[in-house]
Amino acid sequence: MAKKLSESYTPYQKLWSNVLLQAIFDLTKPKGNWKEKIRNRDSALVWFNSHIDDINSFIGICENLGIDDPDDTREKILNLKRRAIKERV
Repeated sequence: MAKKLSESYTPYQKLWSNVLLQAIFDLTKPKGNWKEKIRNRDSALVWFNSHIDDINSFIGICENLGIDDPDDTREKILNLKRRAIKERV
């Protein structure tokens, strides 16, 4: 059986992969009351669209996780958001 990519992650990388997953959930399926949903979604959208490369930024996390093309990954994630919106309509 093939080893999952996440099985080879260090604990530090697992932490950052969970941060990335939470941001995806905040963007596509935010939780909370309507104000919290809007705030979480908007905050995630700003974070994904940022071009800052600090360690806790989207680009920094991509680099830490070995994601070669953050721009392509960003576009795929933003497409998830677009699909989630279409499903709600």
